[in-house]
Amino acid sequence: MNKVAIIHDWLVTLRGGEKVLEVVLDLFPQAEIFTLVYNPKKMSDKINSKKIHTSIIQRFPFSKKLYKHYLFYHPAAIELFDLRSYDLVISLSHCVSKGVIVPQGIPHLTYMFTPMRYAYDMFYEYFDLKSFGLMKKLLFGWIFNYLRTWDYISTQRVDKLITISDFVKTRIKRFYNKDSEIIYPPVNTEYFTPDPEYSKEDYYLIISALVPYKKIDLAIRAFNQTKKKLLIIGTGPELKRLKRIAGSNITLIGYQDDDKLRASLRKAKGLIFPGTEDFGITMVEALACGTPVIAFNGGGAKEIIKEGKTGVFFDDPSINGLNSAIERFENLTFEPGALRDESLRFSENKFKESFLNSIKTIKRNL
Repeated sequence: MNKVAIIHDWLVTLRGGEKVLEVVLDLFPQAEIFTLVYNPKKMSDKINSKKIHTSIIQRFPFSKKLYKHYLFYHPAAIELFDLRSYDLVISLSHCVSKGVIVPQGIPHLTYMFTPMRYAYDMFYEYFDLKSFGLMKKLLFGWIFNYLRTWDYISTQRVDKLITISDFVKTRIKRFYNKDSEIIYPPVNTEYFTPDPEYSKEDYYLIISALVPYKKIDLAIRAFNQTKKKLLIIGTGPELKRLKRIAGSNITLIGYQDDDKLRASLRKAKGLIFPGTEDFGITMVEALACGTPVIAFNGGGAKEIIKEGKTGVFFDDPSINGLNSAIERFENLTFEPGALRDESLRFSENKFKESFLNSIKTIKRNL
């Protein structure tokens, strides 16, 4: 296999999707990257060392910050990439990257993090249509009808779909009527390890983007009631509002690098995961550090956490529901070695082995 093209939606922040890209680049070090928008100042040395092709969106005004405002143009921009000289196309997609036009005979495998949340089941969480005027509602309706139509059609062109969890697999079947294989995303379990002295401190931890659907406000209100210590790491549009409602027992410290994340995970009594996520890499990182998890019983958490063994669930997404789970949690004992053993199901080596096997399968079937 001579030339590999990896398609990524955009490269403007270094988050979970970009970390998956780095692991895929380990498998294909000579691969070239195609992306709508690229900001080298925000990327790792590994990504920046590759040949990166950008779309016409890159030349739009303030594209590195306003790329989401150009959503209507994303399908056309991704389809303009010329992939005729490549032997394998891999798209890592949560938006439009899987919609590239791939010539016949060239295998196209998509690793789908999620269908477009803002176009389907989370549309009303992203957009407050009640505040829109009639013309804006009509415009949004027309744009998203077009996007959903294009999204469905472009997904049918993919030769093989892989996704990150059974939770997302169900959504893919619902929205695209297409089967997918599950390969859990890679977690750096060699880096996230328990504290050699295993010394815990008296606080709970949240590591999250601060956006509404993560339900961080629920955790804050629950901890305001019990006065237990809570440390919140992360940034986002909700930061100022969350600081306003947080009691003195709750500390929000914004962005932290990986070393500080690991140190916080090692010392915490438990990780709080109050929202519904497609997978939840942070939960695996916590287990790898020997820290149990208190999670809402939904989404990818159900595939990571085992009740009473690696953490506890709460079914009722309310203050009382979360606080009751924490009370149960504090009456249990968790073995750090057992937590770490569970995390190894999601190691980078497991991902690489499964990913390469999937590529071999697609080549045999074409």
